[in-house]
Amino acid sequence: MSLVLLTGASGLIGTAVAETLTRAGYKLRLLVRATSPTEHLQHLGAERVIGDVTDRAAVAAAMENVAIVVHTAGATSLRDKDADRVWHTNVEGTRTVLEAARAAGVERAIYTSSQAAVGAAPEARPLDEDADWWVPRRVPRYIRAKRRAEEVAWEIAAQGLPLVVLNPSIVLGPGDRRGSSTLLVINFVKGRMIGATPGGAAYVDVRDVAAAHLAAIRQGAVGRRYLISSENHTLFDFYSLVAGEAGLPAPKLIPELFARAFGVINDLLIYGGLEGFPDMTSAHVAMGLCYWWANAERSRRELGIRYRPVRSSIRLTLRWAMDAGYLKPLNGKLKELLAAEATTL
Repeated sequence: MSLVLLTGASGLIGTAVAETLTRAGYKLRLLVRATSPTEHLQHLGAERVIGDVTDRAAVAAAMENVAIVVHTAGATSLRDKDADRVWHTNVEGTRTVLEAARAAGVERAIYTSSQAAVGAAPEARPLDEDADWWVPRRVPRYIRAKRRAEEVAWEIAAQGLPLVVLNPSIVLGPGDRRGSSTLLVINFVKGRMIGATPGGAAYVDVRDVAAAHLAAIRQGAVGRRYLISSENHTLFDFYSLVAGEAGLPAPKLIPELFARAFGVINDLLIYGGLEGFPDMTSAHVAMGLCYWWANAERSRRELGIRYRPVRSSIRLTLRWAMDAGYLKPLNGKLKELLAAEATTL
């Protein structure tokens, strides 16, 4: 079976992809940083190469005899203090990995982009892969970094790289050891969110994202991008689903005017040197008031993905977080969930 170089294997998506490709019979080489936790990957028996995705020499060495590259590595922070790191890792890391893949003459490269690179809408309507990109003037830099990183990927594809791009929406499910997208669920259950603003987002199970990577290797059309997403929900409806599964009251709906005012006041606090709320700046509010909804019919039709219901993904997210010690079963509903057989979730 072909040798696959996988970046980002210690992350939520990368771990699921590593497990899925191993089960499918692929031989894996993992490019991981020396500081990345990889104990949970030991059972896969994959070769490990130490290096950063922005290190040209390390990446070039990792490409030796590789047939397929799967680039899932990236930085996902939405906080201002991480903006430079997010840009460098996502944009320059993608450039480094895919330029090396082109130079090595790989058979196929799969790039894990994001729905952020497809864009949002100011009103409640889903976007497909061919939508014109639009985001509010002020959004966290992560959004623009993912857009620019995908542009870089297509620029390299134009030079001869056989590229397939996947654009997952917000990823739920088990295995988020580094605290990325599933913190949306965990923080809500812990009472760290004051409510939901108008706006909406799309969600997908990490196991379906991994299945999409396997399908992209086997049957994805080179030169094509695929939105990977299960369901679209308003933020209020999504957190109401979380509340129901966790045995909690429904969230408060925060009016748009109040949310925008809170964001501006929070900006002033932060710029004035006070702690403030780093996840509720005016840029975060502007992002949340949009509709990041996805039309994923292309991936259903061409990749054959059958998406799990979001409610099931929420349940497994909660269960895994309790098993891993990130969340305590503080009520009867959560205790019931913890006692359930994982296969029934």
